[in-house]
Amino acid sequence: MEGKKIVKFVLLTLFFIFMINPINSKEGAKPRIYYADEVTRNFANQVEKKFELYCIGSGGSMPYDIREISIKFIAYRRATIEEARELEVKVTESFINAINSHENIRPYLREYPFNNKRVEVSISFCKYDYVGYKDGSVSHVFQTRNKIFYNGEDPLTEQLYHLEEEPYEEALKIVQNESGHHFRKFNKF
Repeated sequence: MEGKKIVKFVLLTLFFIFMINPINSKEGAKPRIYYADEVTRNFANQVEKKFELYCIGSGGSMPYDIREISIKFIAYRRATIEEARELEVKVTESFINAINSHENIRPYLREYPFNNKRVEVSISFCKYDYVGYKDGSVSHVFQTRNKIFYNGEDPLTEQLYHLEEEPYEEALKIVQNESGHHFRKFNKF
């Protein structure tokens, strides 16, 4: 008798799973989720080719509209604060541009144009075996809510520790001055 209950439970569970529409089709998902996924996937593919960053996750906050979109990358290399800053700013600005230039997503954005306060970009730096660098270089950089945070990895505890933080706008100015570009207007993939 117990076996029949388990079989019924499994069949009911499978039935409900198949009743839920898949997210990877426009018809199967709420349009805001479909378009956010589309933008993020396309962007991740472009970033991989241009910057050799590999997407390891994405998400956001989209209860009624798209309030925030996040994306996480891994880079198989070492980075100084200056290199991490440049990469973080260029990827963030390009991500903002990708979101704002996608016409279908616009009606679902909390605000248009979307800006750096509404995107989160995270980049982890490690060796090919996923072991982080423990030499004082940047192990992790991320941008959220108008600040960039730089972390290193402690060689003894292997825990991340705070290296530095700076306002996003200051980092943007530094990168623009070093490269001579104004990313918000001109950086297109």
